[in-house]
Amino acid sequence: MSEENEYITLVKLTLAGDHEAYGELYEKTVTDVYRTVRFLVHVR
Repeated sequence: MSEENEYITLVKLTLAGDHEAYGELYEKTVTDVYRTVRFLVHVR
């Protein structure tokens, strides 16, 4: 399964109320989100 498909599956499961899928999605994306926000704050 491609990474994109894995994210789509995790989002669908999260929307269906699967707390484990939410945790897995969070763990897979938190670092990228943090880096993006940090970059945007420093660019200002």
